[in-house]
Amino acid sequence: MYCKNCGTHINDSGLFCKMCGTKISQPETSASQATYYSKNASPDTWQCFGCGMHNEASAKVCRGCNSPK
Repeated sequence: MYCKNCGTHINDSGLFCKMCGTKISQPETSASQATYYSKNASPDTWQCFGCGMHNEASAKVCRGCNSPK
């Protein structure tokens, strides 16, 4: 999936574009299809202080709550 605002590739689990912060429309998913995030951070990620989501190192905003890095 790609951001409709800036064209950046977006993981299916993101709620906001990691580069420009545009809210992403997500298709409806059932609880059994929901994606859960690992509590283990890798060196290529940063953890949001606002919601705790792990984001790619290149992300400028949290894809879970849109907080800046």
